[in-house]
Parts: sequence; structure tokens; C-alpha cells
Amino acid sequence: MRYEESDEFKLLCARVDELFDRAAGDLAASRFLTPAEQYFTARRLAASGRSVRTLFFGGAPGAQRKKLFVLPDYLVALAEDGDLFDTARQFLGEDAFGDIQVLKLSGGGFRDFSHRDYLGSLLSLGIERRREMLYALLRGELSALGVNVSCIYERNESPIREKEGMICGKGAYAAPGLETSPSGHAEICENGIYFDVDYINGQKTGYFLDQKYNRAAAGRLAHGRRVLDCFTHTGAFALHCAAFGAESVTAVDVSASALEQARRNAERNGLQERVEFRQADVFELLTELGKSGEKPWDYIILDPPAFTKSGATVENARRGYREINRRAMQILPRGGYLATCSCSHFMTDTLFRAMLADAARDASVQLRQIEARTQSPDHPILWGVPETDYLKFYLFQVV
Repeated sequence: MRYEESDEFKLLCARVDELFDRAAGDLAASRFLTPAEQYFTARRLAASGRSVRTLFFGGAPGAQRKKLFVLPDYLVALAEDGDLFDTARQFLGEDAFGDIQVLKLSGGGFRDFSHRDYLGSLLSLGIERRREMLYALLRGELSALGVNVSCIYERNESPIREKEGMICGKGAYAAPGLETSPSGHAEICENGIYFDVDYINGQKTGYFLDQKYNRAAAGRLAHGRRVLDCFTHTGAFALHCAAFGAESVTAVDVSASALEQARRNAERNGLQERVEFRQADVFELLTELGKSGEKPWDYIILDPPAFTKSGATVENARRGYREINRRAMQILPRGGYLATCSCSHFMTDTLFRAMLADAARDASVQLRQIEARTQSPDHPILWGVPETDYLKFYLFQVV
């Protein structure tokens, strides 16, 4: 980590601390002040006099959390703003905690894939400076739930860190009682299907748990159908469809390494004979199928990466989403099914629905909506924080 604190910044922080001390019990909020790019960035951490620790763990002890969330995924901690805005959660195995726990805090976050391996991603200087405290608090909370975290692995690779004067990188966090040479792999069980997660070299943290229940919903439609899973990554949607009884599944991704891991996941679940893996560019594949006039699949799943990560590129992203959805609708036979989604909060639900309507019109089809869904409940949507409402997932029948 590297950052510079000017004398001006130090004086400002001292003044803010003085004002907070005077406010005492009447404290309305606490904020981070960041000396970034020649201006001060203030980030709201807590309101109504709550401490950072109270905010971070939502004020509920681990035992209460366990009672509140009787789900395989349940909330461990929740915060309210851009640095802490998403969730912290645990992924439980089939037997209570089993071997696998997953913890994530997006924006300045954490993800724990097992009792051995705990993952952190710190994007804010304020969080970076308090990581020892936060890691200790998280370990304490998990310990109260019977989880022994013996390794913390940091994925601090986002270029956002550089805007606040911090270096990027990844590696095991060194502290007493923690391992520093983890295997980098963890096995999780989602909806009865096993997946190997490569949390050191995988995309982001290696797996996307926010689609857990959407995958189950998509799988329920797959029985007896010929499925094309686009942007399959490590095969999550594809294996759900195969496990739920699809006649056949073709899983497509441009990444050879992701497909290799997907093949291993298929073998782990005895589904290798039901799934064909194909390395290809999805846009090119759909274009070729459209030109050929063939309709080999009656169920297409579109789970692309975020096409936009800023408001400035929303229009370009809209065109990309429209194009892949239009092509998929044209390839599907009448009565076929389409699962489509977007994981960018900049592509709002209103924009996404309008895009789908345009794509359907261009493809000369009608859409019959079966389900409209969002992220898993361990990624709660906070109505005061628009960024938390990011995942759109729709199931349609093309009529």
C-alpha cells in the first residue's frame, strides 16, 4: 500500500475528529476522507451514531444471523454505501457449515470460500487502513459461528485502488495463525451441484453466487430441452440445466481456461456426457447460426459479463445487449425459451426491459414473460443505494 497525506489533509481530519467528538451522542454520520487526485473524497460509513463495527455487522450477533437466515446462503454483514454497499455472506455446505463458507463485501469487500481460504478485496483507502481491524472482526464473527478462518487471500487487482494512491496486487494476508500458501481452490455445492472454484486465478473471485437461485429457476425449465448456454464461464448454468434433465447442453465461452474448469466441474458431477463445451465468440456464433437458418436449440441462456462499468458507455452496452438478444430470439423456434440477464447497475431495469422490447421487435417475435428475478437474497437491494440493484434476470418464452 502507498498513499500520501498532506499537512492540509491531516489538519482537515483532525478538525473532523474534533467535530465528531463534540457531537458525541448526537453524531449523525461518520465518513472517510480520502486524499485522492487533489480533492477530498468523503464516504459515508455510518448513520444515527452507529459505530463502524455496529454498521459492519448490522448490530446482530452471529447467533442471531444464523436464526435470521435459514438458507444455504445467508447474510453475515451489511453496510450501506459505495465502499461497503453490498453484502457479506456465508456459503454453507450440505451439513450445517460443511467445508465451505463464502464471505463477500463488494466495493471494499471480502469473500470466504472455505474454512481455510478467505478472500478480501479492498478498494477504498479508508478500508485499506482499517483492514487489520476488519479482518479481526470478521474472524471473530465467523469463529462465533463455528468457522475457523485460517487463510485470508486478497484480490486487490482493481485499478480503482490506484485512484486512491494504492498499489494493485494479490496474495495471502500475513497475520498470526493464518496460512500464507493456500491451494487456491475450493469446492462448493450449489443447488446440489459441485463446483471447483479457482479463487486466485479465476475471474474476479472465481464464482458468481448472486445467480444461485436464478440458475435453479433456469434449470427447472431445461427438462427435455436442447440448451445453448452462452458465456458459460465455469459451467454453472450449463450444469444446472444438465442436472435438471436437459436432453443436451452446449456450453460456449471464449476462454479456454474457463472451459477446462467447466469440464472438470461436469466430470465431478457425472454430467460430462450431457454437456458439450465449445470455445467460441458468442457474438460470432449467434451470427453464423442466424445466417444458416438452423435452429438446433430450443432454450438459450445469455449470461454475459457487464457490458458497461460507467454511465458514459451505457449506450454502447445497450447496443451490445440488444444485438445478442435479437440474435438469440431469431435462432429460437416459436415456443422456445430464453433466459437473459445483465449484471451492470448502470444498465437499469427500465433500460434493460426497453432493450428487450426493441430486440423482440427487430426479431419479429413476441415475448411471454415467465419470471423476472434479481440477485440472491444475500445480495440485498438497499433502496437508498441504487448501486445495489444491479442484477436483472428474465425468463421468456418466444411466441
